[in-house]
Amino acid sequence: DSELWFVGATAKMNHGIDFGGISDALNITLNTDYKADVDTFRINNIHSIKGGAGLTTITGSDKADTIIAGTGKTTIDGGDGKNLIDLNNSSAAQIVLNGQTTVEGFQTGFGEGTDTVYIKGESPAVDFKADGLTLYYDDDKTKSLTFSDINKTEKLNLYYEQSLKAVAEVFIADDEWYSVTENDLSVRDDSELWFVGATAKMNHGIDFSGISDALNITLNTDYEADIESFRINNIHSIKGGAGLTTITGSDKADTIIAGIGSTTIDAGAGENFVNLEDAESALIQLAGNTTVKGFQTGFGEGTDTIYIDGDPAGVEFKDDVLAFGNSTDSLTMSDITTTAKVNIYHKRREVLNKGVFIAAGDWY
Repeated sequence: DSELWFVGATAKMNHGIDFGGISDALNITLNTDYKADVDTFRINNIHSIKGGAGLTTITGSDKADTIIAGTGKTTIDGGDGKNLIDLNNSSAAQIVLNGQTTVEGFQTGFGEGTDTVYIKGESPAVDFKADGLTLYYDDDKTKSLTFSDINKTEKLNLYYEQSLKAVAEVFIADDEWYSVTENDLSVRDDSELWFVGATAKMNHGIDFSGISDALNITLNTDYEADIESFRINNIHSIKGGAGLTTITGSDKADTIIAGIGSTTIDAGAGENFVNLEDAESALIQLAGNTTVKGFQTGFGEGTDTIYIDGDPAGVEFKDDVLAFGNSTDSLTMSDITTTAKVNIYHKRREVLNKGVFIAAGDWY
Protein backbone atom coordinates (compact mmCIF):
# COMPACT_ATOMS: atom_id res chain seq x y z
CA ASP A 1 0.00 0.00 0.00
CA SER A 2 3.03 2.29 -0.32
CA GLU A 3 5.67 3.45 -2.83
CA LEU A 4 9.40 4.16 -2.97
CA TRP A 5 10.63 7.37 -4.60
CA PHE A 6 14.25 8.40 -5.33
CA VAL A 7 14.46 12.19 -5.51
CA GLY A 8 17.46 14.32 -6.42
CA ALA A 9 17.49 17.19 -3.95
CA THR A 10 18.93 19.85 -6.24
CA ALA A 11 18.85 20.77 -9.90
CA LYS A 12 22.63 20.37 -10.29
CA MET A 13 22.28 16.75 -11.48
CA ASN A 14 25.57 15.63 -9.91
CA HIS A 15 24.04 13.03 -7.63
CA GLY A 16 23.04 9.47 -8.54
CA ILE A 17 21.67 6.05 -7.66
CA ASP A 18 23.69 2.81 -7.60
CA PHE A 19 21.73 -0.43 -8.13
CA GLY A 20 24.91 -2.57 -8.15
CA GLY A 21 23.71 -4.58 -5.14
CA ILE A 22 20.39 -5.59 -6.72
CA SER A 23 20.22 -8.93 -8.55
CA ASP A 24 16.51 -8.78 -9.44
CA ALA A 25 15.46 -7.61 -12.89
CA LEU A 26 15.18 -3.81 -13.08
CA ASN A 27 13.43 -1.45 -15.51
CA ILE A 28 14.54 2.08 -14.75
CA THR A 29 13.53 5.34 -16.42
CA LEU A 30 15.25 8.64 -15.67
CA ASN A 31 12.94 11.65 -15.85
CA THR A 32 12.02 14.90 -14.17
CA ASP A 33 8.43 13.98 -13.29
CA TYR A 34 7.09 11.65 -10.64
CA LYS A 35 6.29 9.05 -13.26
CA ALA A 36 6.04 5.35 -12.48
CA ASP A 37 8.99 3.35 -13.78
CA VAL A 38 8.06 -0.07 -12.42
CA ASP A 39 5.61 -0.89 -9.66
CA THR A 40 8.18 -0.73 -6.90
CA PHE A 41 9.73 2.72 -7.25
CA ARG A 42 9.77 6.08 -9.00
CA ILE A 43 12.64 8.40 -9.92
CA ASN A 44 12.65 12.20 -10.04
CA ASN A 45 15.46 14.66 -10.84
CA ILE A 46 18.04 11.86 -11.01
CA HIS A 47 20.26 11.81 -14.13
CA SER A 48 23.16 9.62 -12.99
CA ILE A 49 22.56 5.93 -12.47
CA LYS A 50 24.35 2.60 -12.23
CA GLY A 51 22.57 -0.62 -13.22
CA GLY A 52 22.16 -3.80 -11.24
CA ALA A 53 23.72 -7.25 -11.10
CA GLY A 54 20.78 -8.87 -12.91
CA LEU A 55 18.85 -8.11 -16.09
CA THR A 56 18.61 -4.31 -16.22
CA THR A 57 16.87 -1.91 -18.61
CA ILE A 58 17.71 1.78 -18.29
CA THR A 59 15.97 4.52 -20.28
CA GLY A 60 17.43 8.00 -20.19
CA SER A 61 15.65 11.33 -20.20
CA ASP A 62 15.89 14.37 -22.47
CA LYS A 63 18.59 15.75 -20.17
CA ALA A 64 22.34 15.04 -20.04
CA ASP A 65 22.30 11.63 -18.36
CA THR A 66 25.21 9.54 -17.07
CA ILE A 67 24.36 5.84 -17.26
CA ILE A 68 26.76 3.23 -15.87
CA ALA A 69 25.98 -0.39 -16.73
CA GLY A 70 26.01 -2.80 -13.81
CA THR A 71 27.59 -6.23 -13.79
CA GLY A 72 24.47 -7.85 -15.26
CA LYS A 73 23.11 -7.91 -18.78
CA THR A 74 22.01 -4.38 -19.56
CA THR A 75 19.84 -2.69 -22.19
CA ILE A 76 20.35 1.08 -22.38
CA ASP A 77 18.34 3.69 -24.24
CA GLY A 78 20.14 6.96 -23.61
CA GLY A 79 17.08 9.06 -24.43
CA ASP A 80 17.02 12.31 -26.38
CA GLY A 81 19.62 14.12 -24.29
CA LYS A 82 23.40 14.32 -24.64
CA ASN A 83 24.46 11.30 -22.61
CA LEU A 84 27.49 9.43 -21.30
CA ILE A 85 27.20 5.64 -20.98
CA ASP A 86 29.88 3.67 -19.14
CA LEU A 87 29.87 -0.07 -19.88
CA ASN A 88 33.14 -1.16 -18.29
CA ASN A 89 31.52 -3.39 -15.66
CA SER A 90 28.82 -5.03 -17.76
CA SER A 91 28.92 -8.66 -18.88
CA ALA A 92 26.85 -7.86 -21.99
CA ALA A 93 24.77 -4.95 -23.16
CA GLN A 94 22.39 -3.70 -25.77
CA ILE A 95 22.53 0.01 -26.56
CA VAL A 96 19.69 1.89 -28.25
CA LEU A 97 20.87 4.63 -30.60
CA ASN A 98 18.85 7.66 -29.52
CA GLY A 99 19.79 11.26 -28.71
CA GLN A 100 23.50 12.16 -28.61
CA THR A 101 25.34 9.51 -26.65
CA THR A 102 29.02 8.82 -25.90
CA VAL A 103 29.86 5.28 -24.83
CA GLU A 104 32.94 4.38 -22.78
CA GLY A 105 34.12 0.81 -22.28
CA PHE A 106 32.30 -0.74 -25.23
CA GLN A 107 35.25 -3.02 -25.97
CA THR A 108 36.86 -3.45 -22.57
CA GLY A 109 33.67 -4.21 -20.69
CA PHE A 110 32.32 -7.09 -22.78
CA GLY A 111 32.90 -10.63 -23.88
CA GLU A 112 33.55 -11.26 -27.56
CA GLY A 113 30.37 -11.21 -29.61
CA THR A 114 28.05 -10.03 -26.84
CA ASP A 115 27.97 -6.29 -27.66
CA THR A 116 24.86 -5.14 -29.51
CA VAL A 117 23.77 -1.71 -30.71
CA TYR A 118 20.03 -1.42 -31.23
CA ILE A 119 19.09 0.70 -34.27
CA LYS A 120 15.51 1.96 -34.27
CA GLY A 121 15.39 3.45 -37.78
CA GLU A 122 17.33 3.35 -41.04
CA SER A 123 20.98 2.32 -41.33
CA PRO A 124 23.15 4.99 -39.69
CA ALA A 125 25.91 6.96 -41.36
CA VAL A 126 29.34 6.10 -39.97
CA ASP A 127 32.48 8.09 -39.29
CA PHE A 128 35.75 7.74 -37.39
CA LYS A 129 36.62 10.95 -35.57
CA ALA A 130 39.19 11.98 -32.99
CA ASP A 131 36.89 10.97 -30.17
CA GLY A 132 36.00 7.54 -31.59
CA LEU A 133 33.66 5.73 -33.95
CA THR A 134 30.36 7.57 -34.39
CA LEU A 135 27.06 6.30 -35.79
CA TYR A 136 24.69 9.03 -36.98
CA TYR A 137 21.03 8.17 -36.74
CA ASP A 138 19.68 10.94 -39.00
CA ASP A 139 20.87 13.28 -41.76
CA ASP A 140 21.26 16.38 -39.59
CA LYS A 141 23.32 14.39 -37.04
CA THR A 142 21.15 15.41 -34.10
CA LYS A 143 21.14 11.78 -32.97
CA SER A 144 24.52 10.10 -32.66
CA LEU A 145 26.26 7.30 -30.81
CA THR A 146 30.03 7.59 -30.28
CA PHE A 147 32.22 4.74 -29.00
CA SER A 148 35.14 6.51 -27.36
CA ASP A 149 37.40 3.42 -27.26
CA ILE A 150 36.97 2.39 -30.92
CA ASN A 151 39.47 4.25 -33.11
CA LYS A 152 40.27 1.65 -35.75
CA THR A 153 38.57 -0.96 -37.92
CA GLU A 154 36.14 -2.95 -35.79
CA LYS A 155 33.30 -5.46 -36.05
CA LEU A 156 30.13 -4.65 -34.03
CA ASN A 157 26.82 -6.44 -33.58
CA LEU A 158 23.81 -4.33 -34.55
CA TYR A 159 20.11 -5.08 -34.37
CA TYR A 160 17.79 -3.18 -36.71
CA GLU A 161 14.33 -2.88 -35.15
CA GLN A 162 12.73 -1.69 -38.39
CA SER A 163 13.68 -4.82 -40.33
CA LEU A 164 13.92 -7.20 -37.32
CA LYS A 165 17.43 -8.06 -38.45
CA ALA A 166 20.65 -8.87 -36.58
CA VAL A 167 23.80 -7.74 -38.39
CA ALA A 168 27.51 -8.31 -37.75
CA GLU A 169 28.88 -5.06 -39.17
CA VAL A 170 32.55 -4.42 -39.96
CA PHE A 171 33.30 -0.68 -39.90
CA ILE A 172 36.53 -0.04 -41.83
CA ALA A 173 38.54 3.03 -40.84
CA ASP A 174 40.08 5.38 -43.38
CA ASP A 175 43.42 4.21 -44.84
CA GLU A 176 42.84 0.66 -43.50
CA TRP A 177 42.10 -2.66 -45.21
CA TYR A 178 40.11 -5.45 -43.62
CA SER A 179 41.25 -9.02 -44.34
CA VAL A 180 38.18 -11.25 -44.51
CA THR A 181 38.37 -14.69 -42.89
CA GLU A 182 36.29 -17.82 -43.38
CA ASN A 183 34.89 -17.22 -39.88
CA ASP A 184 33.60 -13.79 -40.94
CA LEU A 185 31.47 -15.34 -43.66
CA SER A 186 30.00 -17.98 -41.32
CA VAL A 187 26.96 -15.97 -40.28
CA ARG A 188 23.78 -17.37 -38.76
CA ASP A 189 20.69 -17.89 -40.92
CA ASP A 190 18.87 -15.13 -39.05
CA SER A 191 21.65 -12.54 -39.38
CA GLU A 192 23.78 -10.80 -42.00
CA LEU A 193 27.34 -9.53 -42.44
CA TRP A 194 27.93 -5.99 -43.71
CA PHE A 195 31.23 -4.35 -44.64
CA VAL A 196 30.95 -0.57 -44.26
CA GLY A 197 33.50 2.09 -45.17
CA ALA A 198 33.42 4.46 -42.23
CA THR A 199 34.12 7.70 -44.10
CA ALA A 200 33.43 9.08 -47.57
CA LYS A 201 37.14 9.34 -48.41
CA MET A 202 37.09 5.96 -50.19
CA ASN A 203 40.72 5.01 -49.43
CA HIS A 204 39.91 1.96 -47.32
CA GLY A 205 39.28 -1.53 -48.65
CA ILE A 206 38.45 -5.21 -48.23
CA ASP A 207 40.88 -8.06 -48.91
CA PHE A 208 39.33 -11.46 -49.74
CA SER A 209 42.70 -13.17 -50.37
CA GLY A 210 42.05 -15.66 -47.57
CA ILE A 211 38.75 -16.87 -49.06
CA SER A 212 38.85 -19.90 -51.37
CA ASP A 213 35.09 -20.16 -51.94
CA ALA A 214 33.52 -18.61 -55.03
CA LEU A 215 32.70 -14.91 -54.51
CA ASN A 216 30.36 -12.53 -56.31
CA ILE A 217 31.06 -9.02 -55.01
CA THR A 218 29.41 -5.75 -55.97
CA LEU A 219 30.78 -2.39 -54.85
CA ASN A 220 28.05 0.19 -54.28
CA THR A 221 26.95 3.08 -52.13
CA ASP A 222 23.68 1.58 -50.93
CA TYR A 223 22.93 -1.24 -48.53
CA GLU A 224 22.09 -3.54 -51.40
CA ALA A 225 22.49 -7.30 -51.26
CA ASP A 226 25.57 -8.58 -53.07
CA ILE A 227 25.31 -12.27 -52.31
CA GLU A 228 23.32 -13.90 -49.54
CA SER A 229 26.12 -13.93 -47.01
CA PHE A 230 27.25 -10.28 -46.95
CA ARG A 231 26.65 -6.72 -48.14
CA ILE A 232 29.03 -3.90 -48.99
CA ASN A 233 28.52 -0.16 -48.50
CA ASN A 234 30.86 2.77 -49.22
CA ILE A 235 33.76 0.45 -50.10
CA HIS A 236 35.54 1.24 -53.36
CA SER A 237 38.82 -0.65 -52.98
CA ILE A 238 38.80 -4.43 -53.05
CA LYS A 239 41.05 -7.44 -53.60
CA GLY A 240 39.58 -10.68 -54.91
CA GLY A 241 39.81 -14.15 -53.45
CA ALA A 242 41.85 -17.30 -54.02
CA GLY A 243 39.00 -19.02 -55.87
CA LEU A 244 36.56 -18.05 -58.59
CA THR A 245 35.80 -14.36 -58.01
CA THR A 246 33.45 -11.92 -59.75
CA ILE A 247 33.82 -8.22 -58.87
CA THR A 248 31.45 -5.52 -60.14
CA GLY A 249 32.46 -1.91 -59.62
CA SER A 250 30.27 1.08 -58.82
CA ASP A 251 29.83 4.46 -60.50
CA LYS A 252 32.60 5.83 -58.26
CA ALA A 253 36.40 5.68 -58.65
CA ASP A 254 37.02 2.04 -57.72
CA THR A 255 40.34 0.25 -57.18
CA ILE A 256 39.97 -3.45 -57.99
CA ILE A 257 42.85 -5.86 -57.36
CA ALA A 258 42.42 -9.38 -58.67
CA GLY A 259 43.19 -12.17 -56.23
CA ILE A 260 45.28 -15.23 -57.02
CA GLY A 261 42.22 -17.09 -58.34
CA SER A 262 40.33 -16.79 -61.58
CA THR A 263 38.70 -13.36 -61.60
CA THR A 264 35.93 -11.68 -63.60
CA ILE A 265 35.86 -7.88 -63.29
CA ASP A 266 33.20 -5.39 -64.40
CA ALA A 267 34.79 -2.12 -63.36
CA GLY A 268 31.52 -0.18 -63.51
CA ALA A 269 30.86 3.29 -64.81
CA GLY A 270 33.38 5.22 -62.70
CA GLU A 271 37.02 6.21 -63.26
CA ASN A 272 38.63 2.94 -62.16
CA PHE A 273 42.01 1.32 -61.57
CA VAL A 274 42.33 -2.45 -61.98
CA ASN A 275 45.42 -4.39 -60.91
CA LEU A 276 45.77 -7.95 -62.22
CA GLU A 277 49.38 -8.72 -61.32
CA ASP A 278 48.61 -11.63 -58.96
CA ALA A 279 45.72 -13.20 -60.82
CA GLU A 280 45.75 -16.66 -62.33
CA SER A 281 43.39 -15.50 -65.09
CA ALA A 282 40.89 -12.71 -65.53
CA LEU A 283 37.95 -11.51 -67.56
CA ILE A 284 37.50 -7.71 -67.66
CA GLN A 285 34.22 -5.94 -68.50
CA LEU A 286 34.54 -2.82 -70.66
CA ALA A 287 32.55 -0.18 -68.76
CA GLY A 288 33.37 3.35 -67.62
CA ASN A 289 36.92 4.62 -68.01
CA THR A 290 39.25 1.96 -66.64
CA THR A 291 43.05 1.63 -66.43
CA VAL A 292 44.44 -1.89 -66.07
CA LYS A 293 47.84 -2.71 -64.60
CA GLY A 294 49.38 -6.16 -64.91
CA PHE A 295 47.37 -7.38 -67.89
CA GLN A 296 50.37 -9.11 -69.42
CA THR A 297 52.65 -9.73 -66.44
CA GLY A 298 50.02 -11.36 -64.25
CA PHE A 299 48.69 -14.00 -66.65
CA GLY A 300 49.50 -17.09 -68.59
CA GLU A 301 49.44 -16.94 -72.39
CA GLY A 302 45.90 -16.93 -73.77
CA THR A 303 44.05 -16.69 -70.46
CA ASP A 304 43.33 -12.92 -70.54
CA THR A 305 39.88 -11.95 -71.80
CA ILE A 306 38.17 -8.59 -72.25
CA TYR A 307 34.38 -8.74 -72.21
CA ILE A 308 32.59 -6.36 -74.62
CA ASP A 309 28.92 -5.90 -73.76
CA GLY A 310 28.00 -3.74 -76.77
CA ASP A 311 29.40 -3.00 -80.20
CA PRO A 312 33.07 -3.64 -81.08
CA ALA A 313 35.28 -0.99 -79.53
CA GLY A 314 37.63 1.40 -81.25
CA VAL A 315 41.33 0.80 -80.66
CA GLU A 316 44.27 3.18 -80.30
CA PHE A 317 47.81 3.25 -78.98
CA LYS A 318 48.23 6.52 -77.09
CA ASP A 319 50.52 7.77 -74.37
CA ASP A 320 52.55 4.57 -74.76
CA VAL A 321 49.63 2.30 -73.80
CA LEU A 322 46.88 0.40 -75.58
CA ALA A 323 43.38 1.85 -75.17
CA PHE A 324 40.09 0.86 -76.71
CA GLY A 325 36.50 1.88 -76.17
CA ASN A 326 33.58 3.91 -77.45
CA SER A 327 32.37 7.44 -76.85
CA THR A 328 31.61 6.88 -73.14
CA ASP A 329 33.65 3.83 -72.06
CA SER A 330 37.35 3.13 -72.41
CA LEU A 331 39.80 0.49 -71.22
CA THR A 332 43.53 1.28 -71.09
CA MET A 333 46.10 -1.51 -70.70
CA SER A 334 48.97 0.25 -68.95
CA ASP A 335 51.59 -2.46 -69.70
CA ILE A 336 50.81 -2.99 -73.41
CA THR A 337 53.09 -0.58 -75.25
CA THR A 338 53.71 -2.49 -78.49
CA THR A 339 51.82 -4.74 -80.84
CA ALA A 340 49.96 -7.37 -78.78
CA LYS A 341 47.37 -10.14 -79.08
CA VAL A 342 44.41 -10.01 -76.69
CA ASN A 343 41.36 -12.24 -76.23
CA ILE A 344 38.05 -10.40 -76.59
CA TYR A 345 34.59 -11.84 -76.01
CA HIS A 346 31.68 -10.02 -77.72
CA LYS A 347 28.55 -10.78 -75.71
CA ARG A 348 26.15 -9.45 -78.35
CA ARG A 349 27.48 -11.85 -80.98
CA GLU A 350 28.55 -14.58 -78.53
CA VAL A 351 31.92 -14.72 -80.28
CA LEU A 352 35.40 -15.09 -78.78
CA ASN A 353 37.96 -13.17 -80.86
CA LYS A 354 41.73 -13.11 -80.67
CA GLY A 355 42.45 -9.49 -81.49
CA VAL A 356 45.90 -8.50 -82.68
CA PHE A 357 46.38 -4.80 -82.01
CA ILE A 358 49.19 -3.38 -84.14
CA ALA A 359 50.99 -0.30 -82.88
CA ALA A 360 51.89 2.65 -85.08
CA GLY A 361 55.14 1.96 -86.94
CA ASP A 362 54.94 -1.79 -86.25
CA TRP A 363 54.38 -4.69 -88.66
CA TYR A 364 52.85 -7.92 -87.46
